[in-house]
Amino acid sequence: MITKLLLLDFDGTVANTGRANATSYIEALAEQGITITMEQYRQKYFGMRCPEFLNDIGITDPEQMKAIRRRKVEIY
Repeated sequence: MITKLLLLDFDGTVANTGRANATSYIEALAEQGITITMEQYRQKYFGMRCPEFLNDIGITDPEQMKAIRRRKVEIY
């Protein structure tokens, strides 16, 4: 028998990336002069899509959003 499909629930099962994700955003935002704590991120922003999250903290410029997302990925 040949396996044609393999489903894997990675995040939260094999690995938990929540802390690394939050830490990366917090650091990228700090470089832009925006301070949020881990607790604030967990309580209010965890699970929120990036544009919504950044919009909620007052970042509306698409270029700044791209820069923050790019830097977050570099840090991650």
